[in-house]
Amino acid sequence: MFVGEREIVMSKGWIAEYKDGSVFCEEDCPWNKLPDKRNIARLILKWEDRFWEITGKDNYTVPSVRGYIDSQGSQGIDSRTIGYYDTDSKVILRVSEDTGSMKWEHVPF
Repeated sequence: MFVGEREIVMSKGWIAEYKDGSVFCEEDCPWNKLPDKRNIARLILKWEDRFWEITGKDNYTVPSVRGYIDSQGSQGIDSRTIGYYDTDSKVILRVSEDTGSMKWEHVPF
């Protein structure tokens, strides 16, 4: 997958494309180390050969990974998210780690 001129080889995770064309992804650095998040033009969530994107928002949410621990003590990832803050809610795009199914969630403030 190419974002701008950069080839993204990671199979799953978030990608931020800036207004100047620069691209950062989850394997580059943690979200809290990204420079000037106000200049992000597009936020993408990649899951194997599929991707979903959010564009043109002023305030993106922190991408997250929801984990689990089962009764045998095994750990894993349940879902991955990207999102943005709207005027009265947080809008989240959540992708299931097992199935790759996507759903939108609106969380009122």
